Amino acid sequence: MRKISQKTIEKFKEGDKDSFEDIFYYYKDKVYYFAYHYVKDQDDADDCVQEVFIKLVNSIDTYDFVSCQFETWFYLLSKRVILNFLRTQSRHRNHYLYDEEIIENYADKDFTELQHTLYDLEELMGKKMYTVFILRVGYKLTFDLIYEIADIPRETARRLYNQSQEVIKEYIGEEEYEKRKEFL
Repeated sequence: MRKISQKTIEKFKEGDKDSFEDIFYYYKDKVYYFAYHYVKDQDDADDCVQEVFIKLVNSIDTYDFVSCQFETWFYLLSKRVILNFLRTQSRHRNHYLYDEEIIENYADKDFTELQHTLYDLEELMGKKMYTVFILRVGYKLTFDLIYEIADIPRETARRLYNQSQEVIKEYIGEEEYEKRKEFL
């Protein structure tokens, strides 16, 4: 599949509908899977896709070719829309679901454990490796995007990610690592 050209983006900024369609059909599935990763629901992911493209239309004038590549800018815009969607959903759910015991048990046990694990991993990996690990595993980014966001060479990002896997294996043990390898 071809990549969206700068000329297409320029035409879209000028109001060309065909250019918007090119951008939409190129990115819609990527945005859907990115959103689904966060919201875990098909209908909510579809809603996010719609919101992302509405936001794109409303904010394309703010995109500057000089400051970054379109794909990076669009990825960040998508992420903001999806996270905002989750915050909005969370607020609505909190009005209807409020069980202090469940919240306390989850917050005290799971969140604290997760915090400690992430802190330990950051200490063991170092800042750069940890950043690459989180962007790859947590945000499911490609190495091309990681290299742009983290401002490190593409091959360095791959190398750091592979090294992070060894750190994880050592941290959680080889048997546990084998069970969870597909998620890491």
